[in-house]
Amino acid sequence: MPCFFAAALSLCFPKVFNYFDIIFLACFVSLIVLHFVQMAMEMDIDLETEDEVFVATTFRVAQIHTARRFLFGFSAFFGWCKMFEYLRITQSFAVMFFIIVGMVGKLVSFLVILLVGLLAFTSLDFLTLGTSRARSATFLDSFISRFSGSLGDGA
Repeated sequence: MPCFFAAALSLCFPKVFNYFDIIFLACFVSLIVLHFVQMAMEMDIDLETEDEVFVATTFRVAQIHTARRFLFGFSAFFGWCKMFEYLRITQSFAVMFFIIVGMVGKLVSFLVILLVGLLAFTSLDFLTLGTSRARSATFLDSFISRFSGSLGDGA
């Protein structure tokens, strides 16, 4: 059954750039919805009082604003990635594009191996030192500590 869905998806979306279009459109629609939600919430804020409702509403508006900034960032990223499709028009750009696609495939393989190794060392750190070090108190803290250590931050 999964092979049928994979075949159907490959017929509907033969190129990866079509996925970029869908993601870009989803980000755009989400941005519009979040903008209207944020505007509606901002109208409900009473600037005269500074009670718990004011703080909670202001905090929610700030969270929506942060989500909008992330969506803007993802939209810009996928917009720039979509530009690679338009650069394939000339032969010299097409060769460079295929080289980049080949490198991305190799990088994904490397990142999977790196993630498995990082998770192994994170598990070791969390299980052995989780109760004695603040940087290993949770699995996420241990993962961040090991990742920064793999980048050369030490500790």
